[in-house]
Amino acid sequence: MSGTKVCMSLYSLEDKRYFRPLKNGYNFDISEILGIDLYSLVDVNPSGDELLMEYPHCEDLNIESPYFTFIREYTDKELYDFFTDTAYVDTKEMFGEGSLIKQGRTWGILSNTGKRSLGTVEVDYFEITKDTFNPEKPSYRVSFRDLSGELYSNIKFVIKALPSKKDEMLGEYEKEYEDDRLFLRLSLAREWNNGQWEDDMCVLQVSNFACFENKELVNL
Repeated sequence: MSGTKVCMSLYSLEDKRYFRPLKNGYNFDISEILGIDLYSLVDVNPSGDELLMEYPHCEDLNIESPYFTFIREYTDKELYDFFTDTAYVDTKEMFGEGSLIKQGRTWGILSNTGKRSLGTVEVDYFEITKDTFNPEKPSYRVSFRDLSGELYSNIKFVIKALPSKKDEMLGEYEKEYEDDRLFLRLSLAREWNNGQWEDDMCVLQVSNFACFENKELVNL
């Protein structure tokens, strides 16, 4: 996401899969979704237009007006059930075995590989840090360990929030009790190259997180 554009994801309760809603092939402006809170139940109107379904971004879906019809917000219990039912325990398995690679310090997937670009993984630990190399435009990063035991570091944190709000999220998160559950919503950026990689790549990102303490939602 960049500027006022927002890369969204929807999960179809009917199709049991994620979609990326688009308006004429482009992301929605934040002003167009002000009435839709995170983890809301909404109805959308697919346009029927065919998009070029290139992997891993196979979830792209054009929708038309009325774009989003708000129904209600999810309850904490529904959120807990949703995450536990849909989350993967292995990040590599979620994106497609053998497709997730590392170039330098950056994880991602080559274009036309993998099997999805959106998903949720359950972890037992993650940490959000702030890189102030450029003080005027700080970068926020996430390190995490999924339930397969694989450790990922230097993952860009792309939540749409003010820097002051992101600063409040800084720190380590880990399971203290057996019933605690930690989830990260992951996504893949569009293909690009930082000028140092051998191949163009769709970079792995953390879009958001949810923590449950003894089945109680404490942070979104």
